Amino acid sequence: MNDIYDFMKELNLKAAQELIKAYNDIPSDIPIKFPKYYNGKNKGKTRVSEQELRFAMAYLFNNNIVKLSNEDYSFSIETPTENEYSFSKNKGGSDSNNKGQGKRSAQTDMTLYEGGKPKINIEFKANSPKQENLDKDIEKLLRENNRGAWCHILESANDRTWKRLLGKSTKSGKPNQPGKFENAFNKVITIKSKPIYFSFLVLNDNGKGVFYRKVLEYNGGAKDSVFNIKSEQDMVNNGWEKWEFNDKNELEKVEK
Repeated sequence: MNDIYDFMKELNLKAAQELIKAYNDIPSDIPIKFPKYYNGKNKGKTRVSEQELRFAMAYLFNNNIVKLSNEDYSFSIETPTENEYSFSKNKGGSDSNNKGQGKRSAQTDMTLYEGGKPKINIEFKANSPKQENLDKDIEKLLRENNRGAWCHILESANDRTWKRLLGKSTKSGKPNQPGKFENAFNKVITIKSKPIYFSFLVLNDNGKGVFYRKVLEYNGGAKDSVFNIKSEQDMVNNGWEKWEFNDKNELEKVEK
């Protein structure tokens, strides 16, 4: 591992592997369980949320299971953002050029630090979240000064899932021009040119766990859109890494 970004990617991959084990009741390095619903229409079904993924990564970090390449790494949870935001369609969305006016600091799910300085903001999502939640988190990743990561967990997925999920993401904003981004509130905002890491963990893909990831250098240009994926094959064809859970209970990279 060369730097904190490589460490984060390894942390996410290891968390994905151990969560697939936990989901399938295979002994895992993380003492975590996916709970069942006791009541209502989901009674007896497994609850899968973003919290399992967030706590898995925090546990691996805190227990040094994924070895630190730099002992000066640390992390925070629910980190206040540097910019102020107003996620309201009535207010025209957020605008980093005007503070106040109903705007306030938001929060990032997890932040990784090096030498006490924030380096990577991570947002966690599960299954098919509400449109407004996608809108807010995508904009935060694009506007904050740190590099960004989007880590998503799903219980299962098929081509309809990808089309529906990433179709929602398309509505969260669209490329405008380098350094600019038109947000979900039709307001052009200034963004930082930076790499953004995207990953999707599927716990049960036709009976087998699978993990996808890709890093994009995002600067607002039209070619940067990660949200034109409509199927699993589209992901593979567009340079996403694919990892499958094998008979050794490990995630193994699928070579093209």
